[in-house]
Amino acid sequence: MTPPVQLLLSGLMALSLVAGAAASRAQEPGGDDELGRHLADARERLDDPSIEPAVREEMALETAATLDRAARSALDLDTRLARWDAAVALLDEFDRKNMDHRRRREFGLQAAVYRWAQARALHDRRAMQPAQAGPPERESAALDDAISRLRMIVGGEAGSLSDNVRFRLAWALADRAALEASGSPTAAMRREEALDLLKDPPAEPSLSGFQSLLKARLLRESGKLDLAYFQVDEATRSASPPPEAEVLDVLVPILIDLGRFEDAAGKVESSGLSSPAKALHKLRIDLAARRAAPAGDEGRERRRTLEADLLKQIGTLREARPRRSASHSRSWPRRSPISTRMAHPASLGPCPKGLSSVATPPPPPRQPYGPRPEPMRKAIVRPPRRFASARGGCCSKKAGTTRLTRLWAL
Repeated sequence: MTPPVQLLLSGLMALSLVAGAAASRAQEPGGDDELGRHLADARERLDDPSIEPAVREEMALETAATLDRAARSALDLDTRLARWDAAVALLDEFDRKNMDHRRRREFGLQAAVYRWAQARALHDRRAMQPAQAGPPERESAALDDAISRLRMIVGGEAGSLSDNVRFRLAWALADRAALEASGSPTAAMRREEALDLLKDPPAEPSLSGFQSLLKARLLRESGKLDLAYFQVDEATRSASPPPEAEVLDVLVPILIDLGRFEDAAGKVESSGLSSPAKALHKLRIDLAARRAAPAGDEGRERRRTLEADLLKQIGTLREARPRRSASHSRSWPRRSPISTRMAHPASLGPCPKGLSSVATPPPPPRQPYGPRPEPMRKAIVRPPRRFASARGGCCSKKAGTTRLTRLWAL
């Protein structure tokens, strides 16, 4: 995708769906002092040998979950990253001081989830503010750490925990491959490893549809479009199918790559998505269809039709732009740009219970290995949406027409 197209899509995505990132921001629950006191008290109890090991294990996971919730409610990126760092450090410290505790794999999975959440937050920052985000080294480092942690605990006896570890590792590998240059041999190797991890169906029914969607994404990025389309069909026919919005996020790019633009537009139009979400999908379809239109007089009428529809979709997105109230709050509900809620699958968090955006999958039954902390329950199944943010300018009527004219001239 060329830079002008990326800039255009970034601006439009911000106007239509990313209102949550700039929407009414509530005050963070509790200040840093209160959180610090809670953490200090928890560390003291975690080191108390008079408390049963099983109780201390649960306390460690709950304390880490508190830090995760504080991270997700923070308004700035540095605070979120610091709180996830604190959660990982707490779990690592407990592991070092209790080498033989029974829930080491669960601790390892949850620490990897927090590293993945950091990578997702950094990715969202690059998408929303590409000029200020800088190079993706920090995101790569967070994903590399998550992958390393998950590789140490992958395998083991069959069950929900093992399914979640494999799924998480495959997801992290897919995200890491996306940071590589197009056609990179390393990226291809990561995708092959991820697909190998997903070859067996999961024992947890609520995970099967999302696993099929992840396989579809990986197959599309590997150029196996027919197999990718089949996996999307498998996801929709699973016992617990993913939300329609998540399915279309994977299906529409596959249909575009196949050149089936009318089918893609039909799927979007017949869906239950909101008007701005439909407009954003249609805009992407129109851009791809225009690039594929015949050059010269042969495709002139087709290009004009697509250009008219593009301007129509831009108008829909502009009308849907949230407006400030008298109290300067947004009229749309806030939506976290990343989520460890995702079946934390950033996302998305994307863990075996239900990852970020328009709809949330139904929670699966309680897992046989016992209760899990909040972020793990919500962190494995749905990747948070990757939105970008930009203001005005590119989508004003005059400027938008000018930029589209420049884009079409390419």
